[in-house]
Amino acid sequence: MWALTWFEQQGFAEDEYGVAEQLSKSKNTSVAGMVEAGILESKRAAEALAYNGLVQSWPEIMRLSREEIRPETEQGGLFE
Repeated sequence: MWALTWFEQQGFAEDEYGVAEQLSKSKNTSVAGMVEAGILESKRAAEALAYNGLVQSWPEIMRLSREEIRPETEQGGLFE
């Protein structure tokens, strides 16, 4: 929740530590704890990238799944 609020207020801009600390207190967390969690989460970066790729591709996957599957060559019937 902290990260969403920070992003809504700051975007990717930097700000003073005190601003981050005040926001973290209002969200019942700590900046130090988030830094530690971020270090641990960075180990999952490959998984996160794969997941993000899937999420971004999902609309196209769904669109393709709805398309009619047609054989590449037409086969004649038994008595044609």
